[in-house]
Amino acid sequence: MENKRKNIIFCDDQPFIGHSLKAHLMKYVNIDLAHRLGDLIDKLQNKNYHYDLVVCDRNLPDGKDLEIIDAIKKVYQGKIYIISICRCDDDNLKEQLFKKGVNEVLFRGIGEEVGYLEDKIIKLQ
Repeated sequence: MENKRKNIIFCDDQPFIGHSLKAHLMKYVNIDLAHRLGDLIDKLQNKNYHYDLVVCDRNLPDGKDLEIIDAIKKVYQGKIYIISICRCDDDNLKEQLFKKGVNEVLFRGIGEEVGYLEDKIIKLQ
């Protein structure tokens, strides 16, 4: 029996991070990239495609923090694991994100999430 590849969408306004992640993970998962909240929402609204995991920066040019999570939850009714990337260590924000439905908050510096996410995504297989 063949394992179904996981479908992941990664959203960060710094394209080099997404492209680096995609290069590292494309042999394990199907990975889609978005650079703005609007792009992310457009892709999540595609009823012919199911995502298993959303990894999203908490600060995008067209949305931030809880607004992003609210938008994801509004358009994507399926079960989905959400990782929010924060570049600050704010316990209050972390608690609010969890209450909104985020499964994991990753506090990392720019680019540091690639190695962590690679390990995390491989374990999801």
